[in-house]
Amino acid sequence: MINLLQIPFRDDFIFIPEWMKIILYLAFTITFVTFVYGIYVKTKPIGLKNLINVFLKSFNNNVKFTLTQWLMQRRLISRRYSGFMHWGIFFGSFVLFIGTIIVFIDIDIIQLAGYKILQGGSYLVFEMLLDLFGILFIAGLILAIIRRTILKPSYLETRRWDYIILSGLLFMGLSGFIMEGLRLALKPVPWEAWSFVGSQLGYLFAAANLDQNGVILYQSIWLTHAAVTFLIAVAIPFSSLFHIIVSSANVILSKNEPIGQLSTPFDLKEITESGNFDIKIGFNNIQDLPWEKKLSLLACTNCGRCQNVCPATASGRSLNPRLVIQNLRNLLGDTSTYRNLDLAQNVVSTEEIWGCTMCGACVQQCPVLIRKPDYLIDLRRHLIANGMADSKMNLLLTNLQTHGNPYGARSHDRVLWLKDLNVKTLDEDPNVEYLYWVGCAAAFDLRAQSIAKSIITLLQKAGVSFGVLGMKEKCTGEVVRRLGEESLFQQMAMDNIEILNGYGVKKIITHCPHCYNTFKNEYPQFGGSYTILHHTEMLSNLLKEGKFNLRTTHNHAIGIHDSCYLGRYNGIYNEPRSILNSLNGVKPVDVRTKEESFCCGAGGANFWYKVNETTRIPDLRLDEFTEAGAKTVVTECPFCLSMFEESLKANDEYSGLEIKDIAELLLSALETERKNLV
Repeated sequence: MINLLQIPFRDDFIFIPEWMKIILYLAFTITFVTFVYGIYVKTKPIGLKNLINVFLKSFNNNVKFTLTQWLMQRRLISRRYSGFMHWGIFFGSFVLFIGTIIVFIDIDIIQLAGYKILQGGSYLVFEMLLDLFGILFIAGLILAIIRRTILKPSYLETRRWDYIILSGLLFMGLSGFIMEGLRLALKPVPWEAWSFVGSQLGYLFAAANLDQNGVILYQSIWLTHAAVTFLIAVAIPFSSLFHIIVSSANVILSKNEPIGQLSTPFDLKEITESGNFDIKIGFNNIQDLPWEKKLSLLACTNCGRCQNVCPATASGRSLNPRLVIQNLRNLLGDTSTYRNLDLAQNVVSTEEIWGCTMCGACVQQCPVLIRKPDYLIDLRRHLIANGMADSKMNLLLTNLQTHGNPYGARSHDRVLWLKDLNVKTLDEDPNVEYLYWVGCAAAFDLRAQSIAKSIITLLQKAGVSFGVLGMKEKCTGEVVRRLGEESLFQQMAMDNIEILNGYGVKKIITHCPHCYNTFKNEYPQFGGSYTILHHTEMLSNLLKEGKFNLRTTHNHAIGIHDSCYLGRYNGIYNEPRSILNSLNGVKPVDVRTKEESFCCGAGGANFWYKVNETTRIPDLRLDEFTEAGAKTVVTECPFCLSMFEESLKANDEYSGLEIKDIAELLLSALETERKNLV
């Protein structure tokens, strides 16, 4: 006969009288009803049914993306301190919660049928795991408290509720271990070592000879632990803990789409054919937002990461992406009061709306994947549709409508700089392999033309078959879409696609990341699908193929500036570095590179109008390079180059700094032996 006392098992409700059990189940019932009601009230703006469907249906849409972004919290762990802190709290609470569910099932369901699952080897592993994740949970909470009370990051906003919640959670974790230690001290078991934390505490309590006082202490802590647990559960819908639910839902619902792909609110071709132009463009009322956008507002944890990386905030502009989301979120709670509130006049100022460079840093940093620029784009669409653009914006739109470029230059002027470069147009040779998309900057800006000439020379030396559109090339429309003029963008896109498809274009090389992103991520939905290569990709491939014979250069400290529209938008980081690594004598200087790169300030159409700021955004970026000792800053975008060179002209402190496009740098190494780059 097996001695049951030798089989490890969980001794349920030890030292707990029946009246305490009744209180426990009564409190649980009240807590559960209150919790469900709270969830119902808080999810009214999005609909509880929609929220439930997210967890039931949307998870399967992209399991890998959901697991990496939600379960593994990839965005959070990019920062070690806060990453480990969140991991500890998240996984600790997750496992402890699952453990509580298992205990509930074992006691209140399985045992009623005469069975028990928490016994034997499985119970020992269960105990060990709960202790392990209990430590992780407490460690995460201690780090969180230190972060808010001692470290105090400038971007982190702390409220009284945060301290209360963290203290309550810490008490739950610590009291759980204390109860375990008291239980093992009052009633030792042979397998107590598996509870490696509880057993050590048990030895301390046993040495104190608590006896009956130990039972009273155990019962008191048990009641307090249960009360705090239920209060925390009740507080979830009404406190910052609500983000556990809505943030998870927002991540699960999020689509794995490029940051640079904007939404398409309508199809211009369809509404033109139907003749129904009665459509709403953008939004200026909180009720106009679809429930998915409202969910994103509710999902905001107010962590401040977006604020910390925002170039507009750093430069002293009115825009703070955290406050934009928080202020919009606050309107969701009282729809009767805010139903007809004019957002652009009363909630988000026009300076905030126009101040965004659309760099994507806030999106890349957001742990719950809120696409903050999307709200600003829709507000811009509303302002543009209602004639609320300033004179410079109107001039920009007029130039694009009339001349097909933002500079207002004649189409004939687009090809003047090509003279003597021996470049054929597609009309002259439609059978070339690549179309080189020059872009408006290189066509009309003398400094940017140096980039295009360098690229053309390199392509010719490598024997690449390419041509240009010449006078038939027009702006891709990227700038007007970021400005909020969706109709004009779609018209320009369809016109360009008709021309490109008419020539049978399959492959496009472009040196402008803005053009690159538009071709790659936005034209396909309008019928323009092509193989798009940025010039850094093309030149990197040609170097690998041995097309260039590079000569030795002098040693130089070179910092590479990752363009937002090339890097964060499209993940192109290795190719520019591959080119630099091929240049002999280059000393790379790393200053906030790759995903962490800081915007030049030109994006989001900001290049074409003025925004009030304390310090120019490109000045902030060049300060970083000069402090790091860089002598040359390498760019991959004509607008980044232009913004930096404007700073050079206005600030003597940058007199020792040179700005070069990576194509210019490569060409100088190719053509001139031992040429000094500065």
